[in-house]
Amino acid sequence: MTAAAEFTPEARRRFFRSTGLLTLLMALLLGVSGRFRAAAALTLGAAVAIVGALWLAELVHRFGALEPSAAPENSWKFASKGLIRYGVAGLLVWGAVRLFPQDIPWILLGTSVAVLAALWQAVTER
Repeated sequence: MTAAAEFTPEARRRFFRSTGLLTLLMALLLGVSGRFRAAAALTLGAAVAIVGALWLAELVHRFGALEPSAAPENSWKFASKGLIRYGVAGLLVWGAVRLFPQDIPWILLGTSVAVLAALWQAVTER
């Protein structure tokens, strides 16, 4: 089984669900310990990671990596969606750093949540 065959729509849903659950768990643990600013910083960082992961999943699918017979279709809509997503991600990072300058490590941990969820999914599915 190839890596492209494993990244089905159901696998994508599981990935994004596990990313959301991991973010929620980490934010809850920080909130319970009284670190509300750190929890908010982590959540904003995770939002950036999720927006980036969504864009990359669409990009891979759009260029036909999952379906070799499908020719990639370039359009201004696709390009504008990418620019908007990167703009949103940039605004989220800028806002997070401006709001929580002392919690930058938590922002960075939040941006790593997609990688942690992918590792978790790889370990539990094999």
